[in-house]
Amino acid sequence: MPLSLKLFIKKRTLIAVLITILFAVITNKYWLIIKPVSVDFDVNSKGSWEIEVSFNKKDDNLFNKIKSKYVDVNLDKTKHINININRIKHAKRIKLKFTRITGKSAIEVKNIKLQKGKVKLDNLNTFILKGGGRINH
Repeated sequence: MPLSLKLFIKKRTLIAVLITILFAVITNKYWLIIKPVSVDFDVNSKGSWEIEVSFNKKDDNLFNKIKSKYVDVNLDKTKHINININRIKHAKRIKLKFTRITGKSAIEVKNIKLQKGKVKLDNLNTFILKGGGRINH
């Protein structure tokens, strides 16, 4: 085989490999599936609420959310909330935010559970509560 043909084949192979890698990186969110983090909890209240669940990478006082999800829930119809958030890798803290849309009742949150193998949040029974009171049973 002539030298020019060998260089042409090598150059073409290199370009094909680079295009394949570029295509894989650009489209990875469509074919690379990371199991979502499932946040489950029970809520006792009435009326419609907007619930936001956020995760944070750092374990400090400054909360910069990395991923979050909003849901609108009518708590007259349901008491169990399940929110799945995709593409969470290294969460250190979780934040639940409740915004009342309708109704004037208080809200009680119980039985918070996270389900995913790599996400570990320490001591889910210890909460910093802002804008409300704690109910002890």
